[in-house]
Amino acid sequence: MTFEEAHERWLQQHLRKRKGERRSRLERGYGHAERLFVKEIWWMLYGNLEYLHPEYEVSDWRGRPYFIDFMLKIGHWRFGIDVKSYGFHVQNMDRVSYKKELVREMYMQVYGYRLIIIPYDYIVDDPELIRNLLKLLLGPYMQQVLIEPSYTRREREIILMGLKSGIVRPMEVSVRLEVNRRTAVKYLNELCSKGKFRAAPTEMGARVRSYEYIRSTSDELLL
Repeated sequence: MTFEEAHERWLQQHLRKRKGERRSRLERGYGHAERLFVKEIWWMLYGNLEYLHPEYEVSDWRGRPYFIDFMLKIGHWRFGIDVKSYGFHVQNMDRVSYKKELVREMYMQVYGYRLIIIPYDYIVDDPELIRNLLKLLLGPYMQQVLIEPSYTRREREIILMGLKSGIVRPMEVSVRLEVNRRTAVKYLNELCSKGKFRAAPTEMGARVRSYEYIRSTSDELLL
């Protein structure tokens, strides 16, 4: 599944679940900066949007609703992620709004949320730095709760084959896993649907004979 397909499915799923102001906020508040974070940072790292919740509502210290850009929910852990631009959060913010925002962030941490503040400019200018920092920060949680359950033992063996050779053939999977060709093709197609492989181009109408591994920056977490 491509990023565009996964992103549209993910966004529509959250829109369907929401009503009133929560839905309106997602329609209004989820913009260019948030989408860029999802595409250039999150998807590149994990290739999975399942546990990421956009425009997530929490309460501030006065009991008033407040929406954070993203909430990552893995197990009992809650990570609030805010993408902040210099213009909106510094230049265009008055003293009262600034101090309220800082108190709100402190309050969230008191109540068990871990906050991750990401400068928008770094997503544009140096996304690799943000990806590396997030990988260090979230690696233990994502590996245990998100990444590992996403693949079966046999799927991970096929992924290892793809990492080593780049191209994997059903017969090779059949020999490696000691299964018949039909079952090997089934495993490969399931990994295609998870975005780890794609069918190698063939002549029109010809049977697929090989699958190309799709590399990502999260490969080391999968094995």
